[in-house]
Amino acid sequence: MAVKMVAENFAGNVGHTNNRKEHIYGVGHQTFQVQKRERLNDGERHELAEAALAAILEGGALEWYVPPARDIIEHWFDGVCLAPTRQLLVVHDDNNQLCGAAILGLPMGTSNLIAPRALLCNLFVAPYARNQGRGTALVEAAARTAKRAGAQVLNAEILESRLFGRKLLLRCGFQHWGSHPYYGRLGGRPHGPWVHGLCFSRDLTHSALKATL
Repeated sequence: MAVKMVAENFAGNVGHTNNRKEHIYGVGHQTFQVQKRERLNDGERHELAEAALAAILEGGALEWYVPPARDIIEHWFDGVCLAPTRQLLVVHDDNNQLCGAAILGLPMGTSNLIAPRALLCNLFVAPYARNQGRGTALVEAAARTAKRAGAQVLNAEILESRLFGRKLLLRCGFQHWGSHPYYGRLGGRPHGPWVHGLCFSRDLTHSALKATL
């Protein structure tokens, strides 16, 4: 699926002091706007929580394999917005409701041995808004943001059960290089059964990133 950067700009958020960074991508015949958010209003928080719950029920998303109460997810998103090393990127559905998000962990520290790397901590699109290019737009916005923050590699780990996420990452130029047998505990219980994770990485050097856009 061809991906093209259409525009990139800052849009003032009326009534707030923060700006929203916008990435606009053309994916096939569709155009999607991916926005960076530093805070969410009540309506946006509710929309994202509803979309996340749908994704969790479909096979796991964010930090959950079993869906928690909606208010827990809403508070979780507030925490992401407050974390200085995290960036929240969001996308809307056809009714202008938030339906998906990517949480990016920015590169920290320097090393002469290890290439600067960022982490695609979480990525989801509600099942009802998939197969149109929104997931691809989120991944490409995260990759471009990570590269501008100095990362040369973008890593990602997802639940083994997330077939949508696996296909999306491979389509967006990630390489699947390993499995994590102790990715998490089912239901978050200390003695619950282990669930497996999958490990991916993508080269963000200039030539590699340019080839995907």
